[in-house]
Amino acid sequence: MAEGLQNVDSARIINIAYASVKTRILSFDSAPENLKKQAGRLAQDGFYYLASSSPRYRYPAYRNVKTRVLSYSDPAPNGLKKMARALAEAGYFYEGYNSKTACFACGISHDNWSERDNPLEEHLKKNSKCIHAFQRYDSTVSQTQRDSVYQTNPELISSAKHREYTEAALQEASFQGANGTLKHRAKNLAESGFYLKGMKVCLIAVFVFGGD
Repeated sequence: MAEGLQNVDSARIINIAYASVKTRILSFDSAPENLKKQAGRLAQDGFYYLASSSPRYRYPAYRNVKTRVLSYSDPAPNGLKKMARALAEAGYFYEGYNSKTACFACGISHDNWSERDNPLEEHLKKNSKCIHAFQRYDSTVSQTQRDSVYQTNPELISSAKHREYTEAALQEASFQGANGTLKHRAKNLAESGFYLKGMKVCLIAVFVFGGD
């Protein structure tokens, strides 16, 4: 058995997404250094790295967007193949049958996709508290698109200092990466107009009336 393998969660191919050597090599991106160095040989032998379970990610093996894109190879339907990049960026990977997809972070599933769908918007409609969808939305979606997803009070929006967090669900979702007391108080803090900035213990009021 390869050096260090006995101390790491690993497995033979059990999911169609790991059918290619390239995908198995990519799975070692989050592995310990001693296994990264052996990634090519291990992948050739049929192994992939199965990351330790995390309270943050439901399917941590799919946290790499390239791995999610590659999951849309055969036998994925042509419609899903055309949407592979958008679906993967929204957190979805192909489950290997019919048109079933699931989010690697929150685990929520979605099928019967249409090419007219916006995967990120659909994700947020199903689970606005998903840490990946929230972060992706926060970093890439324009204010116009935000307005199409969340119906908020225009007058209240105009008075907000941090307009990107005017939706309570987004404020609460920002605490998903926090620990201890902050995470337990997320709902109350969000309802009071606070959100967590980055991964630092730093609270910033969403609504600031008067002054800068």
